[in-house]
Amino acid sequence: MKLLKLHVIIAFALLILSVLSYAETITLNSREYEKINDQWYQIEGSDQYLVNNSVITVKFNEDLSELQINTKLTELGCTALRTNILGYMDIEIPAGVDPLMKVQEYIESGLVNMAEPNTIGEYVVASDDPIYNDQWHHHDELLEWGIDSYKAWDIESGNPNVLVAVLDSGTDILHEDLENNIWVNPGEDLDGDGVVWDMDDINGIDDDGNGLVDDITGWDFGNNNNDVTGSFYHG
Repeated sequence: MKLLKLHVIIAFALLILSVLSYAETITLNSREYEKINDQWYQIEGSDQYLVNNSVITVKFNEDLSELQINTKLTELGCTALRTNILGYMDIEIPAGVDPLMKVQEYIESGLVNMAEPNTIGEYVVASDDPIYNDQWHHHDELLEWGIDSYKAWDIESGNPNVLVAVLDSGTDILHEDLENNIWVNPGEDLDGDGVVWDMDDINGIDDDGNGLVDDITGWDFGNNNNDVTGSFYHG
């Protein structure tokens, strides 16, 4: 009987350990992470994002020298992979090391103002452009000219209040995809109708006083005129 009870206790203990090893949660930088079957996931509502086990991202304090940074990397067994212009550095961590624990090490060092794990997500938003599949430049990862724009659409799909300046050899402002989105200079839009190329606004006068005459939609600085289609309207 005692032996049976012992078996029951052992089985119950193993069950508890199994549950504990199956799911573990931690909050880091105000984000929730859950470990399932020895793999960390970032939890966002009902979504789970796989944590990269090889790379974390840190931003060292600006007053640190390159020597101090390299010393800390060596001390923690890490290798710098790349750094962007804002100072965020992707770091390769040793194989088999828990990425969240390594992030905590950097935070506790006091030498960084940001450290976080990398997550791998799935981008599922797609353009509703009926000829999207004919526009190879949006999605072709095999060609160096492809911009892989679909990867950004889950994050941002456009805001009509944001102005984008195009610096190129010219822009086809009357293109069906652009005409209703091209900026119209309010200082030169005499009738205030917002029409991209309106002959009613052409009067040969610098109405907004910026030194450019009839710059309704911008200026061609190469040819020094107000025809922004330029020579190739490539932009």
